[in-house]
Amino acid sequence: RSAPNGRIPPPCPSLVSMLPSFSGWSNRVGVVALLGGLIGPHVATAAPGLVMEAAWQVDSWDHEQGLPQSTVTAVAPAPDGSLWVATFGGLSSFDGRLFDNVASADVISRLTALAVSPDEPEVLWLGTEGGGVWRLSAGEAAQVGQPEELARSTVYRIVTSGEDVWVGASRGSFRRRLDGRWEVVGEQSTFDIDVSPRGVIWRCLQGEVVATWPDGRREEWGPLVAGG
Repeated sequence: RSAPNGRIPPPCPSLVSMLPSFSGWSNRVGVVALLGGLIGPHVATAAPGLVMEAAWQVDSWDHEQGLPQSTVTAVAPAPDGSLWVATFGGLSSFDGRLFDNVASADVISRLTALAVSPDEPEVLWLGTEGGGVWRLSAGEAAQVGQPEELARSTVYRIVTSGEDVWVGASRGSFRRRLDGRWEVVGEQSTFDIDVSPRGVIWRCLQGEVVATWPDGRREEWGPLVAGG
């Protein structure tokens, strides 16, 4: 995953390839988010470029087709079957034909991550470059109350699990509970984070993958190397 402004996090292979027993990433197929716009509908391989299976039709969209800006940083499916698209130029909803620009860069600057709330499908959690976490509800976006370190962070990843929101960011990893309380999961830069159905917290840190079990047990894999 490429970070904003060309900064590249340390290599972190897909956790599902390193740890086959974990299935948290198994459904991440579909439209691909690229720095040059959107390509769909299928992911094959991505190094050094995307290789698409011949049986699939490939379509692409950029700002000329209505995308607010061509640096796409994250996508997420909406309950109505449309697609949320985060860019450095704002947030857009895509129905497969047209883009509806929901929030411009004047409101939310340089989006880097997003997640749909499972219990509130009309709510979106948004990550920004250097501006922490924002929340979009009823078409209105606002920065949520959060620890100062997170509010000044670049957010690399947001996921929802049950009633909690988990954030991986340049200044650490964080958990937001339903009542709005935040917990610091770790202080190291976290380039990816997810939670298994059994409550195991998986984090991609500086060249290593860390798993933390609900009973406090911790296991690490690393250091990771490019192509490892």
